[in-house]
Amino acid sequence: MAPKREPNFKIVGWWGRLPILNVGTPHDIDSDDGSSSCSPGEVMVFHPTWEEFKDFEKFLEFIEEKGAHKMGLAKIVPPKQYVPRKADIDLKGLMIHETIMQTVQGCEGVYTLKNKIMKPMSAHEFKTLAESSSHQSPLHEAYDDLEKNYWSSITSHNPTYLAAAEGTLTDAELKVWNLNSLPSILSHVKEDYGQTLPGINSSYLCFGSYKSLFAWQTEDMDLYSINVLHSRAPKTWYGISPEYGRQFEKLVTRYFPEYFRACPGYLRHNLTIMSPEILKKRRIPYHKVTQEQGEIIITFPYGYHSGFNNGFNIAEATNFATTRWIQYGKYVKQCSCGSNAGVRFSMDTFVKRYQPHLYRAWQDGRDKSGCPQDPSRNLPAPQPTIRDFACNKRHFPDPSLQPLFLEIVKRSRTMADDSCELRTQAKAHSKIPLISRSFAD
Repeated sequence: MAPKREPNFKIVGWWGRLPILNVGTPHDIDSDDGSSSCSPGEVMVFHPTWEEFKDFEKFLEFIEEKGAHKMGLAKIVPPKQYVPRKADIDLKGLMIHETIMQTVQGCEGVYTLKNKIMKPMSAHEFKTLAESSSHQSPLHEAYDDLEKNYWSSITSHNPTYLAAAEGTLTDAELKVWNLNSLPSILSHVKEDYGQTLPGINSSYLCFGSYKSLFAWQTEDMDLYSINVLHSRAPKTWYGISPEYGRQFEKLVTRYFPEYFRACPGYLRHNLTIMSPEILKKRRIPYHKVTQEQGEIIITFPYGYHSGFNNGFNIAEATNFATTRWIQYGKYVKQCSCGSNAGVRFSMDTFVKRYQPHLYRAWQDGRDKSGCPQDPSRNLPAPQPTIRDFACNKRHFPDPSLQPLFLEIVKRSRTMADDSCELRTQAKAHSKIPLISRSFAD
């Protein structure tokens, strides 16, 4: 038998061992002397052949073996055979039902985003707006020039515009890397819960203009995401290694303590912007990459990312999940202020299907199989609620689960009381910005 050949992906950029930095103490994070700042690392970039690209699951497994997930995101330059859409895009016939006007407030590298929902418009009307003289990108010779202009004028009074629409521009007959039919265990959400979650287990479209941005965030439920840039101007992405996610959260908490007192999961509101200079100064390692037309960005579980559009563009995105994600999903930190920021769903079917040996311990709050978001702490996974259990229609034909169901009902009453108290506390901090979902990336 011939020896098994490792796929000969071309890997461009730094992807080796993550830098070991002393960022664990408050003194380190708050140091202002600049004596030991971090420079950006390069994201792993893959150039697969068509044969190597065709098997999505195998490809994902390979890039994670190479350590791509340690960066928080990765870029794929697909082979020329990958054509998500053959026909031109009819912008006049494509309606956008959620257009957002963005303004940024703040100073010295720390900002908050304000979003205002505008009236629906066609994609053609959005393109006309994005390419008008007051919104088009300035002349530049390199992406670095555009990036400098972006950060130096981020709080200018000229608002930027972003739009999102449920749907797809991918040809239905596409069999390889079709965002509407990726292999994903998220299919169980529809199978077992009867839920379709737009943008989570179905794709959505993003329309950007110059300087329109997506604030620092992890994906809903700390899922994977995939973003295909169909047309026009590039996107600039920043990513933080999952290893440093908790350090980043602590840093943001110090800048916005009142928001985090009102909502411990405030970053789910997708409104926080921090410049690379702040991350350097506070010694938070980050990575930067430019996504051009036709290229693909994958973000990994608990990988914080943000970025901005370099001009008018159209992208398509969705979420997906593998069994590696389940552990992240069990420990995900949600918005808890009552604003319903972000999307959430029960982990019941995933634990029951793929971790049956932990199922009872998870239900009882005794599952200490490890928190990947914060491995230094031996924390049990949060207990499921009555809704987490009851939404799974697969339970009810099994009468042996009735005693467990009754236990959860009893426990959830106490948890509901605690939740009401938390919402009452949140109302006392009425200045907290709220948004239900960001469609920016």
